[in-house]
Amino acid sequence: MELLEKLPSLSLEERAEAIETLVRNPSPGVRGQALQVGAAILPEETLIEYMRSDSDAVHRNAATEILKIRGSRSFHL
Repeated sequence: MELLEKLPSLSLEERAEAIETLVRNPSPGVRGQALQVGAAILPEETLIEYMRSDSDAVHRNAATEILKIRGSRSFHL
């Protein structure tokens, strides 16, 4: 929760790193908020990298959820 509260004050790079940590949180509320922020700030290259990650199901799932949140903004991916 502490990391989630600090999220708005972090730089974009630090936020991206925090998102990677927060999507692994078992709390649906924390994970959901992390995915919302991730949908707003994570670059497409990162999402593609997550989707291609054969060894990390959490990243693949997070990328899928973020693409769903983005909706039509993610069609070209």
